[in-house]
Amino acid sequence: MDIKEMIYFATIAEEQNLSAAAKRLGLSQPTLSAFLSTLEDEMGTDLFYREKKKLIPTEAGNIYLNAARKIIRIHDSTYVSIRSLSEEPEKVLRAAGTPLRGAEMYASIYPAFKRKYLNIRLEILESYTADIMKHVENGTVDFGMNGYLKDEHPEFTYIPASREELVLVVPSFMPVTKKFPSSVSALSTLPLTELRDAPFVMMAEGTNIRTLTERLFQEAGFQPMIVHQSSNNSIVKRMIIEGAGAGFLPVSLAEGSDEITCYSLSPKVYMDLGFVLKKDVPVSKEIRYLAWLAALSDKKLKHHFAPEDPAYDALMEEFKDETVLMP
Repeated sequence: MDIKEMIYFATIAEEQNLSAAAKRLGLSQPTLSAFLSTLEDEMGTDLFYREKKKLIPTEAGNIYLNAARKIIRIHDSTYVSIRSLSEEPEKVLRAAGTPLRGAEMYASIYPAFKRKYLNIRLEILESYTADIMKHVENGTVDFGMNGYLKDEHPEFTYIPASREELVLVVPSFMPVTKKFPSSVSALSTLPLTELRDAPFVMMAEGTNIRTLTERLFQEAGFQPMIVHQSSNNSIVKRMIIEGAGAGFLPVSLAEGSDEITCYSLSPKVYMDLGFVLKKDVPVSKEIRYLAWLAALSDKKLKHHFAPEDPAYDALMEEFKDETVLMP
């Protein structure tokens, strides 16, 4: 089993499309198609099946994929160990991220970053949005990995990774859910005024979601009855599930529970996600590469999509010739 074959196969599985995988690998589509056909002939079975124009690994394909990823990890680990014998001084990049998204993002992009920048150590400080911005402003960290509102904080530089919809979440036992049926897969719109008399579980003051929702209530013409507030999205979701009140959550966090019903707002409201840096401080290529990895990681998430932002387009253009295997 050749390491290149492992990388080719894993990339096809990640992109779920031969053309996209070929572009990422710097190959022609016919070349990659021929590779896959030859491999399937050697294996004596199909390794992918097509579902809505996507290539999905078969049972045999998943066995091969798991083995490929293990071999790639061993290969990379071996090279890292050998390269670590160099005397190049270690550099430290300090980041701040939320306990949930920040930690998950850090874990997903760290291996790919380390393969390219062996002598850079990443350190992450877990914090919440308001404190992350303070850490960036004070220089405690080099950048923050979090959601942001450009218009609220123009004093920072932003590198966008993705966008995600913010949804209104209501305990499913509330009568309004019968009047306005909805599901995460097909979100309906619920006027906020329908919940004028309902209790609300809110994100804490200083968080981006709280800032956005305060604007929504102002537009709706009423102040909510707040029964609890927290800096932690997961706590807000748990309390909504328990029936304490309605609230607002990123759509990816809102799914997965029959006890809550989710709605789009009108017009739809979105959270920008990415890297936050101190204004007028040069952004190193290492940080831009890390942001690009974050954008690639987010592309794999169901409810995240590319932002319409020139900075995002510039990031994609800068690293378009890079070949990287994400976990």
